[in-house]
Amino acid sequence: MLDSSQDDLGEWLEPIPSFYGMHIAATARSARDLDVVAEALLKNNVKIHAFSRYYLGPRTRAGLIFGFGAVDLPEMKQGLSLLRKALQS
Repeated sequence: MLDSSQDDLGEWLEPIPSFYGMHIAATARSARDLDVVAEALLKNNVKIHAFSRYYLGPRTRAGLIFGFGAVDLPEMKQGLSLLRKALQS
C-alpha cells in the first residue's frame, strides 16, 4: 500500500509510514479540499477518510487516511486508481 501510494499518488500526497496497524496516512502536498475527493470516491464504493474528520479545532493539515485491513489487493488497486482519477480532476 505504501509503495503504491508513493508511486501512483506522489504528485498529490506524501505518505506517512506506519509501523503498525491497518492504515496509512498521507498529507496533501498542496491545498485541496480532500472532503470532496472522499465524497466522490464514496459514490464508487471506495471509503476513505479526510483528516478533517478528526479535527476538533481549526484544521492545520489536509490529508487522507487509507484503511486496508479488510481489502484485498485487486480492490486496493482499483481504489487507488479511482483516487488518482479524483485527484487529477
